Amino acid sequence: MADKQAATPSERSGRRATVLTGPYSPLVQLLVLLPLVVFYEAAMPFISERTHAYHRIDAWSQAALSKLGLTAWYLPGALMLLGLLAIHVYRHDPWKVRADSLWKLWGESILWTVPLFVLYLLFTLPVGRLLGAGAALAMGGSEDLFAQIVLAVGSGLFEEFIYRLVLMSALLWLLQRLFRLSLDASQLLAVCLAAAVFAAALYVGPSHARYDHLAFLFRVGAGIYLGSVFILRGFATSTIVHATFNIALALLGMS
Repeated sequence: MADKQAATPSERSGRRATVLTGPYSPLVQLLVLLPLVVFYEAAMPFISERTHAYHRIDAWSQAALSKLGLTAWYLPGALMLLGLLAIHVYRHDPWKVRADSLWKLWGESILWTVPLFVLYLLFTLPVGRLLGAGAALAMGGSEDLFAQIVLAVGSGLFEEFIYRLVLMSALLWLLQRLFRLSLDASQLLAVCLAAAVFAAALYVGPSHARYDHLAFLFRVGAGIYLGSVFILRGFATSTIVHATFNIALALLGMS
């Protein structure tokens, strides 16, 4: 049975896509993502003291906020939650939340992670490396693994927030309102454009990675998949898929 707390994007907007697409209300998505944000922000000070590592988007956000005199490390995550709350208020959705909606969203998000992991195996993983994953994990220190898990959660949160919720929502608005494209055409184009930006972003900036053809193609494919999940099931689902996928790589020693 479909979640009754939020209509589909086409029902809510007359065949126009809106932000936070998918069948779940903004409040449901906020509550589902709240534990991830709290975990990341609570663990990050301990991780950063040891490794000086922040997720790139988190670090960029902190630098931008510091110019406004806002220096608390947890502000990017807090502002993400406030953004979801603002969307909820803007859409005038009901404030009631059914507990089964929360568990349903978590459950389906885990299932949506499986195709992304299969895509990763097809693109980048030699069989011998898969067989050696257990040994690699056994040799890794628990602190290193914990740091990878924290950063994996941050990657899911901040990359989906920027590339899907912000960028794709902006592209959908522009393509439909300014270029007068149909809903289907604008969604397809927004998914592909956001995936291209998502893939290219790894190779720009002071800490950019060395270009690898297969890795780039995988990130494009992953971006298209995550964008499709965002359109079909919403921001919270694509975020959990992204974070769960990264955590699985950390646990298997593949990252």
